[in-house]
Amino acid sequence: MAGSSYGPIGSLYRAGPKPFFTRIFNPDTYDQAVLKYMAQDGCDRKEAQGNMDAFLENPQDWGFQKVSEQNGAYKKDYANANMEPKQEVFIVPWSCWAWNKSTVDARHFKHWECSNNVYRCQKGYQENVDLLIKSAAANADYVEER
Repeated sequence: MAGSSYGPIGSLYRAGPKPFFTRIFNPDTYDQAVLKYMAQDGCDRKEAQGNMDAFLENPQDWGFQKVSEQNGAYKKDYANANMEPKQEVFIVPWSCWAWNKSTVDARHFKHWECSNNVYRCQKGYQENVDLLIKSAAANADYVEER
């Protein structure tokens, strides 16, 4: 159906986590933005949702695309973005890999503390950090002095 809408999972597939979480935690704000876009642009709900999702994911690129469209460039179909079957098959495995990678990387920072935007290693772990710095210095062309 041309004017049908899609749910939060559709936003996740089309534009990523930012619009998905916006739809989950601020559904009224999202819905009002979609309705406003529909009224201003004269388009159906699905197209408005696609544009709103793209805007929430990256406002600068979305704005650049809209200005380009006004100057004669092709009109990007945000309502059907990333919905080809080949892309859908790879989204879930890639998302699982990215989530796992981010949680593994986050564990490496558990021994660090931040104060006034300065990160310091907690006591007892400084020796490991010094060894890593010396190892990196041996393999690097340039190392900044501490």
